[in-house]
Amino acid sequence: MSTGEIREYLESLDVCAICVLRYKNVSFQDFSNVLKDLENEATELNTVKRQRFNTCIACLDIFQSVNSVAQELINHSKLRDYECSSLYTSIQIPIALLLRELSLWMALIEKFPGKIDENIPPNISIKDVFKHLFNKKLCETTNRTLEQNQNGILVNVFYDFDMDHEETEKLLGVRPLSFQANCGESRKNSKNMRAITRNFFEKNFFPKNLNFDDYKKQIPVPPKTSSVPIKFARYSIDGPTVWVAGRYRKLSRDLSQTPWIIGGKRMKEDSIQELISREICPYFSIDLTEHSEQCIFISSGREDIDVRMLGQGRPFVLQIAGAKRSSLPAEVAREMQSRVDNSKQVSVQHLQLVKREDLVHIKTGEEQKKKLYRALCVLKVPVTSDTMKKLDISTGFMIQQQTPLRVLHRRPLLNRPREIFNVKGYILKDQQKGIVLDITTGAGTYIKEFIHGDFGRTSPSISSIIGQDIDIVALDVNAIDLQWPPEISNTFN
Repeated sequence: MSTGEIREYLESLDVCAICVLRYKNVSFQDFSNVLKDLENEATELNTVKRQRFNTCIACLDIFQSVNSVAQELINHSKLRDYECSSLYTSIQIPIALLLRELSLWMALIEKFPGKIDENIPPNISIKDVFKHLFNKKLCETTNRTLEQNQNGILVNVFYDFDMDHEETEKLLGVRPLSFQANCGESRKNSKNMRAITRNFFEKNFFPKNLNFDDYKKQIPVPPKTSSVPIKFARYSIDGPTVWVAGRYRKLSRDLSQTPWIIGGKRMKEDSIQELISREICPYFSIDLTEHSEQCIFISSGREDIDVRMLGQGRPFVLQIAGAKRSSLPAEVAREMQSRVDNSKQVSVQHLQLVKREDLVHIKTGEEQKKKLYRALCVLKVPVTSDTMKKLDISTGFMIQQQTPLRVLHRRPLLNRPREIFNVKGYILKDQQKGIVLDITTGAGTYIKEFIHGDFGRTSPSISSIIGQDIDIVALDVNAIDLQWPPEISNTFN
């Protein structure tokens, strides 16, 4: 069997030139050439003339609308408002198109027995060809590139077909048990048995999974000519998702990392997330008063509300969906950093755009990083030399921590092994009972409980090591052993 035989058969069935190509081993450029030829023919005759007068039984003439729909979107949309150099598209087509492709597949199997694979479709899908033609037109006209990683402007295109329900409901008679398994057999779900999704269709309806006679009793093979073509319904545009990374330093001992709201009541006026987001999101045209859900704050761990985050700061990322821009110039980043710094509560540095895959650093760091704490502590009795010797620990050791009492209301009761790498104590001048502790720990250590013991729930603890009660006056995180995001030159001193 030659491709010429298939072509002749398809042409005899009122299949358009582009759909005929879908059943041949051709390049996507060939589709563009055919579409261009059809356009030129229509232009020369100053009319919409085709080689056929009937609607294509396979694609319902969806390809005839590619250029007009693209041009309508370019002329009347807000696409030009997006400062983004790349785009990608998504097309939603009626299930009837998938059904017609299936019927044409089955017709080829019957026409050419033993020559057509029953498991692998013999054609390039309508969606793939449409997206190629549509993307090409859109990119060339708007001077943008096609984004392969789905991180540019997203253009959603929706098509309707007036006969979609009438044609697809016949599938219920082909494999009723599949619908029952999908929707349940209860009366409550019986009304939804005819709701067909693309995934459901592709999973249950392919030649090898069907009885040809049962199928043909319900659905014509090959598909019949339709009196109405498919029609363009609407489109939508979504900006890209951008990820703005940086490191923040928390200078206040009265500031939560994220909004602190209990029972609908705000407990603190501001938060680190809000102080940073309100200076960054507007540049990407995100109105936080109306669309705060488009901005997600992600950090490598968190500190308590009364703990400062010093040193080089804590790595964080703002995930911003639907952004109108996809770049962040260094001078703009510096201005953002300066405005955050003006709060006197939070300082930000190294602001930069990162890629989605870079977020793995945040999660990995949260689980594996070391942290250096400095704690101002107080004893009930004056500090002795013996106590200071016990607080000079250079060899690492493990501790066991039960979930602290202060977080037990929101964390499960677990016993957590944690690593302490070293401890160094310093006498506080002019304070006989005061000690400064530098402690390096593994990720996830409850440092306050490691110091005072939490009524024996952390063992060993600093309290048990020195054999007396000890309490914390103030705590700082001085360093997080995660060198990400990279240092960049937009940082100022």
